[in-house]
Amino acid sequence: MRKVLKLLLLAIAGLLALAAWTLWFAVTPVKLSQSSVEFSVRPGSGLRAATRQIIDAGIPIPAWQFNLMIRLNGSEAGIKAGSYEVLDGATPWQILGKITRGEFSMAEVVFIEGWTF
Repeated sequence: MRKVLKLLLLAIAGLLALAAWTLWFAVTPVKLSQSSVEFSVRPGSGLRAATRQIIDAGIPIPAWQFNLMIRLNGSEAGIKAGSYEVLDGATPWQILGKITRGEFSMAEVVFIEGWTF
């Protein structure tokens, strides 16, 4: 009986440690080499592909940690394709929010009268 209780307490402690670590990772700001970084998530991209596209754009987040945070949150199916902008000091949680809510970056297009394309 004591062994079962010890195993149960150990499992609970492990789950609490995982939750604390995930929270710490989610709210720790990412250090960017520029003031902002733009990246695109291509249509049809799954969790791993989207994470790879974010990292390839220059956002230094550990892939397995970001993927684990998203899986624990249950958001892997909610990733939306589009172009995004991340400012220096953004947290992984904020990046996740952008790609799941579809907070696309805006671009300006100017149509010059009389020109054809």
